[in-house]
Amino acid sequence: MTLTTNNHQLTTLLPAAKLLNAHGLKGAIKAKIMLEHPEFMVGHTLSTSREGLTLTVTKVQAASSGRGRDNAILHLKESTTRESAEALGGVMVYLPKELVPPPPEGEVYLRDLVGKPVLKPDGTPAGTVKSIMDNPAHPILELETGQLVPAHPEFIGDLAASHLVLTETGLSVWEI
Repeated sequence: MTLTTNNHQLTTLLPAAKLLNAHGLKGAIKAKIMLEHPEFMVGHTLSTSREGLTLTVTKVQAASSGRGRDNAILHLKESTTRESAEALGGVMVYLPKELVPPPPEGEVYLRDLVGKPVLKPDGTPAGTVKSIMDNPAHPILELETGQLVPAHPEFIGDLAASHLVLTETGLSVWEI
């Protein structure tokens, strides 16, 4: 998501969390986290899917129970009662990309693979990454051709390179 004004891009927003339901009586809310490091949200005023609403995350803690390894409990400056937390259910929270530090050397954020060219082992073009699909085992790269390739070193070589190269195993999956 990108904010624009007068045809000028202001900032790119990354989906950070989907607020689910109230947790306790003091305004905390359970959320499905969409970041590898949810602590990046703490201390920042974040945009939401609700017009005019911004939220400030003061604390992130692991959810002690419930489904999904991606759930956490968010404490928000603007939510101090169970009722205020319940009113936020279904809201998406977005983090400005600038607040996320670059990945460590040799690693890459999956979102940065979108738009990268993919080559077959012989160097011929296989396509361009269109999107990333979530999968319990590992993410799947969807190419603009419709082909699906697991984002795993067994199928694609160096993910941090300027282009992606299918391995021989990746090519055999490609040809199915």
